[in-house]
Order: sequence, then structure tokens, then C-alpha cells
Amino acid sequence: MANKFRNEMVVKVGDVEILLRPSFENCANLEAALGYGLPSLAFALAKQKLPTLTEVAKVIFFCQAEKKLTLEQIWDLMMVEGVASSTQVLIFIGQITAGDKTQVAPTDSELKKNP
Repeated sequence: MANKFRNEMVVKVGDVEILLRPSFENCANLEAALGYGLPSLAFALAKQKLPTLTEVAKVIFFCQAEKKLTLEQIWDLMMVEGVASSTQVLIFIGQITAGDKTQVAPTDSELKKNP
């Protein structure tokens, strides 16, 4: 089950449901595999430049909560639905790069205590 407070999301690829978890390790590995950061990916989306299916497959592969599927297995599942399979992943990317608006900004005195 997805934990919305951790920006987790369940995506359905083919007939398989995959829990995506944007942990630090998962996102760092994804950025290394893509060759650029998640902010760059989100910026491209904002400019209406859709990611390739390979990039979408990498997002799913590297952000799997449980590493059950290989990149090739995810690719094969995506080929069943084609571009339609990327819609949920685009929402996931937007969700994890939007920031957390519920966090309270630290006060000046708190910032001075923790340089």
C-alpha cells in the first residue's frame, strides 16, 4: 500500500501493480542512470517535452519499493500498453519534484542554532 506522506505511488504497468518509493537511494540511482537530475526531468516535462519510454522504464525500475522486476521485464510490460503506460509515471515524477508544501519553514533562530 502506498504511503502518501512518503510520496509513494502504485502504478499499473501491463497487468502488474508496482509500488514506487522515491527514497534517496532510489532517486540517486535513477539520476545516475539517466545522466541528469530529477529537476531536469521535471523541467523538461514543464516545457512539454515528454520523456522517452526508456526513461519511463528507468523511473519504474529504480524507484521500485521491492526490487522484483528487471529493467527488461518492466520494458516488456510497458510495450503492452505503449505510451499510455507512462501517464502514471509522469504524475509520479511531478509529485516527487513538487516539494512538500506542508512543511513549516524554520525560523531565523532555528537556523542560527543549526548552521
